Amino acid sequence: MYLENANWNLLDAVHRALPQETQSLPSEQQGPPQQAAPPVEMPPSTLDVRVEYRGRTLPLVLPRDGVTCGDIRAAIHQETGLAPCRQVIQGWANVSDEMPVSLLELPPDGTLHVSSPELPDSSSSAATTEPGIQVRLNITDETTRGQYSINFPHTKTFLQVKQDVSDLTSIPVRHQRWTGWPQGLLWDHATLAAICGDERVLQLTVRRDEAASSQQQHPIVDLVSSDSSSLEEFEDANECLGMVVEEDAPRRSTRTRVPMMPESAQDEGAAVAHFTREFASRYGTCHPVFFQGSLSEALQASCHKPCRERKPLAIYLHHDDSVLTQVFCTQLLCSEAIVAYLALNFVTWVWDLTLDSNRLRFLATVGGTLGPAVSSAVQSTALDCLPALVVVTRVRSATEVLTLIPGNVGLDELMTRLVHTVEVFNSEMSTEMQEEAEREAREEVKREQDAAYEASLLADRAKEEIRKMEQEEQLRRETAEEVQKQLHREELRHQEQMKEALQQSLAQLMPEEPAEDEDRVSHIRVRLPSGEVLSRRFLASCPLSSLLTFLASRGFPVEEYKVLASWPRRDLSAMETCKTLEQLQLYPKETLTVEER
Repeated sequence: MYLENANWNLLDAVHRALPQETQSLPSEQQGPPQQAAPPVEMPPSTLDVRVEYRGRTLPLVLPRDGVTCGDIRAAIHQETGLAPCRQVIQGWANVSDEMPVSLLELPPDGTLHVSSPELPDSSSSAATTEPGIQVRLNITDETTRGQYSINFPHTKTFLQVKQDVSDLTSIPVRHQRWTGWPQGLLWDHATLAAICGDERVLQLTVRRDEAASSQQQHPIVDLVSSDSSSLEEFEDANECLGMVVEEDAPRRSTRTRVPMMPESAQDEGAAVAHFTREFASRYGTCHPVFFQGSLSEALQASCHKPCRERKPLAIYLHHDDSVLTQVFCTQLLCSEAIVAYLALNFVTWVWDLTLDSNRLRFLATVGGTLGPAVSSAVQSTALDCLPALVVVTRVRSATEVLTLIPGNVGLDELMTRLVHTVEVFNSEMSTEMQEEAEREAREEVKREQDAAYEASLLADRAKEEIRKMEQEEQLRRETAEEVQKQLHREELRHQEQMKEALQQSLAQLMPEEPAEDEDRVSHIRVRLPSGEVLSRRFLASCPLSSLLTFLASRGFPVEEYKVLASWPRRDLSAMETCKTLEQLQLYPKETLTVEER
């Protein structure tokens, strides 16, 4: 059964028979289930999420209803260019793409922290990226009480460490349960540099998960027939072997495969969304970003734009019954290089031709949207060429097929044909852009001539009206300026009068200046901002307020000016005004300076 499903590919059959290795930690698998958040009354219609990635904050606004984790990953890919398969979102260790976001507890501030395992955080020390660095792992086997001390290069992945430990302890990778690793990124393809950071020695423990191993059965499946002729056939292809196949629970072997696209799909956008979720569940999250919408919307987003913004439309045609589908999807279409190149240079749309009803609907849609040329190319595609990529574009208001790439090509050939397609597309767009520029130039000349003609007809009638309006506007402007100047002069005069009145009132409050020969007299000289020097005598027992009042009566209030003593330098206007001049060391004489604040 496994060989038939794998198209008689022995290695593929072995991978199908053996259970998939988990990439999650036991603490993540056996953790308590998350409790649903309490219901919120009148939730908003949109979901506002902020993405923190490599020091940048990117806002995302998505519809709240029906949004899945895969939708958020796709939105992050469009904003950052980081493929969904390389996105590591903090707190989403075991979250599938089809899981609704409403079932998750988002952070209170709505911020998701995104990183990439291949790109260490820039805050890490430079030592983690230097070649030749070793990480010592002191491992204790709790099952056998054995202890091991091993040096690994920092480029070693977590999966490679588990495989090496499996050789030492005889604990299969899928049954290893670890403790002691740093908190954070821990998946099979993460390197020790990304996991350990600056740490060079880790104390770890490993044990066999008896609960997981006791639930597995290990029947021996002999792939070698007793017939000698079949033995010779196996010896010609590969060496004969018997292998241990772990069977999952009976429900796995009897489960009906969910179709990639529901039968008789009427809503193209919903059908594409369903296909995207199923595709990610089968082949992983590293896959092309399929345009979410109908074929006409995808054509609008790719071809019905200005020449500089256009992209070719790549239509991926899927077929579950084709023997090429598994290899094409896993090894070609989901290759990181292909995913990145498609995202950069194409708008990718998808449809499933497995069911006849969906195939007929697609042909009808293609005939009405893309025209008979594309419809004929799809109809002539044989089943043994599916899956396939049909690349179309719109040149001079006509939809053309640039290329049709069948599913029986290799990775290098697929990339070569995609690159060649982009080059042909750019060449056609260059010609069309030149023609569009020439056409726009001609239209611009015509528009200028028409505008000049209309302007000449209106010039005579409008000239007198414009002159009259200018005169009226000038008169209004001059009148307004004169009124404004008059108000300003009155305001200045009023302020000057108020200032003079205040100075006079302050001068009346000043005590009489003591005589020169009177005892305990302080001679104060004040240097003004204009360079003028004021001199006055005060009794040494006079408070500082008398000096400040004297300066205010001369037009230098403390609200606008500072009074500074030269030695030691200090601001007298900020000191207690009740202190006497003698207490402030302004006796028997002192020179002060007045500065604007």
